[in-house]
Amino acid sequence: PTATTCQFVFERAHRRHHKPGNDERPGHGRGASVGGDCRANGGEFHYFCTAHGRRRMGPITVVHSGPADATAAVHNPAPALGPAVPFGVNTPVPNTASNDSGLARRATWWRLFGLLTLACVAWMLATPPLTGPDEVFQARRAAALARGQLRGNVVGSGTFQMIEVDVPDTYVAGGDSALCFVGAPVPESPQRGFAVVAQDCPTYRSSSKLTTTETGQYRGQPFYWAVVGLPSLIDTGVSGTYLMRLVGIVMTTALLASAAVSTMAAARRRLASLALFGCVTPMVLYLAASTNPSSVEIAAAIGAWTTGMLLTRADTQPSVREVARFGVSMVVLVLARGLGPLFAVGILAVLAVLAVLGGKATIFALVRRRDVRAWAAGGAAALLVAGWWLWFVQQTYA
Repeated sequence: PTATTCQFVFERAHRRHHKPGNDERPGHGRGASVGGDCRANGGEFHYFCTAHGRRRMGPITVVHSGPADATAAVHNPAPALGPAVPFGVNTPVPNTASNDSGLARRATWWRLFGLLTLACVAWMLATPPLTGPDEVFQARRAAALARGQLRGNVVGSGTFQMIEVDVPDTYVAGGDSALCFVGAPVPESPQRGFAVVAQDCPTYRSSSKLTTTETGQYRGQPFYWAVVGLPSLIDTGVSGTYLMRLVGIVMTTALLASAAVSTMAAARRRLASLALFGCVTPMVLYLAASTNPSSVEIAAAIGAWTTGMLLTRADTQPSVREVARFGVSMVVLVLARGLGPLFAVGILAVLAVLAVLGGKATIFALVRRRDVRAWAAGGAAALLVAGWWLWFVQQTYA
């Protein structure tokens, strides 16, 4: 074909396939650069575009091919053939993670969420009620907060300082039942003051009668316990205890599934997935299977790291869902436990350094986005609330 014919077809195909403002397909929108190759190959012309648009995982070369005849090209526009090598041009291989549709990623999220939840539920049913790490105290605080008790009278001092709360008698007698499964504390353990029930384990009974008892869990932010304690308002027996665990499981596995989906968009997705697999240890799932905020805190931190790394990349713009996943993880991390705000600030500091190393353009692009600013405001509000609560606890129970 002549140079004039090639230029005509190239310009028409460019107008058709690169409409301004459309960034849903490779090569569209801002940041896309276009080049062409007008050499003949079997009566066809080739042109290509290198896209740096949104949702791209790196420079991607997309090749279009069509007939050399200009008139035929008008009536039969050049179809997209996907990645190919035009006339010896060294074409980068597209990152397959960038081509995953939103529907496919949502399906992946639901599959991972279901599998992780199933594993945690199996562990939950295999663990006797209230026998998890500090689960007696955790359940008592959850039941108290669900009934509006934010504070209580201090009893004891030092290591054994606790507060009194009014909870259903189930969580008082349930402590004796749990000690049967836990066994005798090791010498010099902080729990050496607790007597071990010598006789057969008492029946885990249901009782809605409010009884004053003690709990050692009262310093951390109350939000986790307030949520998981809601099932105790419905049932105060074994079913309610397992439902409390189930609420914590859902919170943990949802965060872990979101972190796993974020690794699919990583530049080195296999390495990122392997790192995530190493972080989700059996202890994380075990903690999730009991009433314990540590599992939610761990899952939120994992989600903040995996998704936050996507925000600092200079060769791509994060999607709205990725920004939301990062924002949710950070807010949950700040509100989960006492050290959560410190962990969140540390993560932000590391990510800020990585963003600076990626160039000022990366930071400016994030700051200009409305969703990023909204989540930043939400995170700052969560940080203020968590800071106020920790100050309140220090002033009240110092």
